[in-house]
Amino acid sequence: MKLLPLLQLVVLACWTEATEFEATGAVHCDKPGQTWCFWLTFYEEDFIKDDVFEAIGAKCSRRQSWPYQLKGVEHGDGLFDTHFEVALHVRHNCTKYGELREMWKFEKPYPVTMRKISVEWSPVLTNQGKVISFPGQEWSQSSKFDNE
Repeated sequence: MKLLPLLQLVVLACWTEATEFEATGAVHCDKPGQTWCFWLTFYEEDFIKDDVFEAIGAKCSRRQSWPYQLKGVEHGDGLFDTHFEVALHVRHNCTKYGELREMWKFEKPYPVTMRKISVEWSPVLTNQGKVISFPGQEWSQSSKFDNE
């Protein structure tokens, strides 16, 4: 009988309404006429394993901007986690020499009691971000790249 209060606590902690997530914006490349590619991923970060809401695989274009809308749903954020940690990650080759770069957008933590969380990010990618691969290297050889 002593387990009954503990069981009730676990059920109460796990019984949460869903939170809807949305990320909108556009990625921009100021290299007129140059074909450029990007990969965009929308995350909810966790201590053990991040949740991927939605991802845009390799998209290539000659346009200067590419609008996006990514969505996701979460039912709580772990037994002792009271906040959602939301992030966007983009990899791109909108660079002078074609190297692959990455950029992150980390949002402030949102309480798990929120029912809708909207994020807007419209980065200018041109020559921005940390270099993760150089021309001639196979992009698919990057283990972080293959995990999404």
